[in-house]
Amino acid sequence: MSAAKKSWHHFAIAFAACCLALFCLPAARSLRATQTASITVHLLNAESGKPLRKVPISIESWNGPPNGKPDRPFPLGIVKTFTDRNGLLSFQLPAPTPEYVGFSIGGPQQFWGCSPSIFPVKEALENGIVAQFDEKRPECGKLRIKVSAPSAGEIVIYERVFSRWDWFRQEMP
Repeated sequence: MSAAKKSWHHFAIAFAACCLALFCLPAARSLRATQTASITVHLLNAESGKPLRKVPISIESWNGPPNGKPDRPFPLGIVKTFTDRNGLLSFQLPAPTPEYVGFSIGGPQQFWGCSPSIFPVKEALENGIVAQFDEKRPECGKLRIKVSAPSAGEIVIYERVFSRWDWFRQEMP
């Protein structure tokens, strides 16, 4: 190869590298900036401490007061999915990260609702959250097992299963 061809070849390689750096790096940075955080819900039976499997959970997120109506649902509306065999459910938060995330757990008359269902996202992402369990309500009973330290990005929720006897008592006048 002649010296002129070699210098032209080196120039073309250097030019291509500069173009890649100018156009691809900003695109990669913007992709990294739009990546969102994820939260894992860990659903446990309050009586046995065992994971609650195949439980439907609906998820919403929003900004503003925690008792307000969600103003930014997930792109396709409410996300409904199921816990795995370990009682876990992981999901990506929408971008930008919302202030609160709320869950609707199970179907009608499946659980007593002894734990809150709305959580601050920032606290969940930084430290993890173990949901309070309302032992003062007679239908909830005593919490027999406790998780002391959830991992960052994890929300542990205890639920008492609505038994057939509970269902039967609700139907009796």
